Amino acid sequence: MPSLKQRLIAGLITQFKQPRGLLGRLAGTIMAKRASNIERNRWALEQLQLHPQDRLLEIGFGPGVAALMAHRKIDQGHYYGIDHSHTMFQQASARNRKALKARRMTLMVGDICTDVPPPDWNFNKVFSTNVVQFWPDPVAVFKRLYQRLPPGGSVATAYQPRQRGATDKDAQAMAEKLSEQLTQAGFKQIMTTTLNIKPACICVVATR
Repeated sequence: MPSLKQRLIAGLITQFKQPRGLLGRLAGTIMAKRASNIERNRWALEQLQLHPQDRLLEIGFGPGVAALMAHRKIDQGHYYGIDHSHTMFQQASARNRKALKARRMTLMVGDICTDVPPPDWNFNKVFSTNVVQFWPDPVAVFKRLYQRLPPGGSVATAYQPRQRGATDKDAQAMAEKLSEQLTQAGFKQIMTTTLNIKPACICVVATR
């Protein structure tokens, strides 16, 4: 029978998919402070080449670390975020209270797989990191995003495998899968870049 410590660790690991409750708050704190997470978010955002006027949608904003980075770059635009965790909504709201108060940021609780972003969310770029692996039907999500993006709009999808024994090959396999899924969704210009950390992090950028 697993020890109490082992059960707590196993329970914490499951929280990274949809944080909730006390363990969810702990998972959010870990995600916000882990150096590799911060580096991965900063690098992935760079792949979008954000401009001050951009209107960015982040899928799975978690504790709001990337949101804080992004809204500083799009100080004449707007940041939108959707996440299916009420716990992460609370943490992200606290971390980004100034941007929310200034009405330069909008956060909502929802599931991108079933909830379409509100029609008044006018975005030209989309960002996500380490959430695509949880989508039952990524092609369907990418198709909806394609329909909402203006010509020239782009999607950046970052992924770093985190399972036990993960390797660079796992990251590259995901990059190939994402490229195929984005092609099926209608995107034509697709490019993959790699961040050389261990294991590697890939980011696939597709333009409408």
